[in-house]
Amino acid sequence: MSKLLYYLIILGTGGAGNLAFPAIRATQPHRLPGFTTTVHLESTAVSENPAFLTTLSLPEHLSYLQLSADKQNGGFRNYTQSNDSFQWTLNTESYYRLNPSIMLYGAMGYTGAAGKVMEGTAFINPSAPFQIIESDASNKGDKKLETYRLQGGIGWEASSRLSLGASIRYTAANYAKHKDLRHKNTLMDMNVSVGANWKINPILTAGLSYRYHRNNEAVEFATYGNKDIQYYSLISYGNFYGLKEAFGESGYTASRTPLFSQSHGGGLQWHLQPSSRMAWFSELYYRSLDGRFGKGTSTSITFNTHEGTNLGYNTRLVYKGDRYTHVIDAAISTQTLQNYENAYKESTDESNVTQIIYYGSNEVLDRKEWNGQLDYTLYIGMKDLTPIWTIGVRTLFYTRRTATSVYPYYRKQHLHQMQAVTHASRNLFAHKGMYTFGLLLGYGTGGGTLKEDGLYATPGSNQQAPFSREDLLQQEFEYYTAPRSLAGLNLRYEHPWSPKLGLYGELSYQYTRAYQLKVLSPHRHDIGIRIGCKF
Repeated sequence: MSKLLYYLIILGTGGAGNLAFPAIRATQPHRLPGFTTTVHLESTAVSENPAFLTTLSLPEHLSYLQLSADKQNGGFRNYTQSNDSFQWTLNTESYYRLNPSIMLYGAMGYTGAAGKVMEGTAFINPSAPFQIIESDASNKGDKKLETYRLQGGIGWEASSRLSLGASIRYTAANYAKHKDLRHKNTLMDMNVSVGANWKINPILTAGLSYRYHRNNEAVEFATYGNKDIQYYSLISYGNFYGLKEAFGESGYTASRTPLFSQSHGGGLQWHLQPSSRMAWFSELYYRSLDGRFGKGTSTSITFNTHEGTNLGYNTRLVYKGDRYTHVIDAAISTQTLQNYENAYKESTDESNVTQIIYYGSNEVLDRKEWNGQLDYTLYIGMKDLTPIWTIGVRTLFYTRRTATSVYPYYRKQHLHQMQAVTHASRNLFAHKGMYTFGLLLGYGTGGGTLKEDGLYATPGSNQQAPFSREDLLQQEFEYYTAPRSLAGLNLRYEHPWSPKLGLYGELSYQYTRAYQLKVLSPHRHDIGIRIGCKF
C-alpha cells in the first residue's frame, strides 16, 4: 500500500449504550500483525492522552478496512431497541509511524441502522438528562439512524524525556422516526484532547492531559398524516415520570430545539515498565459537565439546564512470557447528573420583540451511576504474530440511582446489574490460510427497586399528578435486572493475499435467553457477517 493511502486513513475516524454482552472477536490473519490483538498487547493503548502514542511499540504501519452487517431479532430488548433491526458498518483504522519521533493514528467509519415498530426516546442518547417519549404505545413506527465518524491523533517525542500529543474525534448523525408523531434529529459530537508525558526514569513515565467534549443534538417534531389527530408526548424527567404535553405551537415539541452539552476534564497518567516483559499503565480522570435544552438566547426558551461530574480510573497490565501472555484490564467510574427545569414567562415589548423572563428553576432529576469492569485475557503460543489460543473472562457491574421530582410528587428507583462472560478461540493454520473457531458463554443478573413513589408535601386540590409510562418503566427495569444466559460462536477464515495484504471473512451468531420475565419475551438472536482486509 502506498504512503498516500496511509495519510488518508490517518486523517480519517473511528468508531459512538446499551448494557450488552460483548460480541465474539476473533484474532487477525497470520503473516500480518493482528490489529485487535497487537493493540491489546500495548498497555498505553487505553490512554486518552495522545502523547502516549509515542510509547507504542507497534509495527511501522498497522491498518484494517472492514465491512460488517448485523441482524438482530427477538423480544428481549430495551425500550430504545427494536425486535427486528439491521445494522451495517464500514470502518477503517490505522497506526502509522511517520518517523522515529512521530506516531499517527486515524480512523473513519459509517454506520447505518434501521429498526421496525419502535418507540421510546426521541434522542439518540438514551442517557440524556431527560427524554421525550410517545405518551402511549399506539404510535410505534420505523426508525433509521446514520452515523459518520472521523478521528485522528498525533504523538510527538519532542526530546528523550518529553512527548506531546493532540487528538480529535468527530461524530455526526441523522436520526428519524417515520410515523406521526415524527421526529428528525441531527447530531454533532466532538472530543478534543491534548497532553504531555515526561519520562522520569527508564522505568516510570508520567503524563497530564486535557479533554474537551461538545455534544449538540437538535430535534424537530412534525406530522404528515391526519392533521385532526392530537398527538401527545411524555416529557420524562427520569423513570418515565413527568408531564404529558400536546403537540402544538408551544412546549418542548413545538419547534426545532437543540440539546446542548459540554464538558471539560483532566487526566493524570503513569506508565510503569520494570522490564521488557511487563508493563502497567494507569489513568485517573475527572470531568465537569453542563448544558441546556434550548438555544440559549434571550428571545427563545431554555426549557431546562443540567450539570454533572464524571470521575474514573482505568488500567491495563501486560505480562509477556515465553509461551503465555497475560493482559488484565480494569476500569471503574462514577457519574452524577442533575437536571433543572426553568420557570419562565414570555413577554412582548413595544417593539414587538419577544423576551423570556425566568423566575427560577426546580431540580427534576438527580441521577448517580457507577460502572465497573474487570477483564482477563490469556494468549497462548505465537505463530506468525498470531496466538494459537485466546482465552478470556470479562466481568461487568453497573448500578444506577435516580430521583425524579415533579413537586410535590417524586419517584425514586435503584437498579444494578452484574455480568460475566468467558470466551475462547482457536486458530488453526492451514497451508496458505488460517481458520478461527470461537465460543462464548455468559450469564448476567441484577436487581433493585422498580419504583418508590411519594410526596414531599400535600398537593393542592386542583394539582394534577405527573404522567407516567408504567409499561416502559417495567420493560427497562426488566431488561437490566432479569437473569439471562447467552451462548455464541464464530467462524473465520483469513487468507494472506500478499506479504502486505491479508483478506478475511467471519460469520458469528449469538443467542440470549432471559428468565423470570413479566413483560418481555425471553429470546434474542444476533447474526453477524464481516469481510475485510489488513495491510
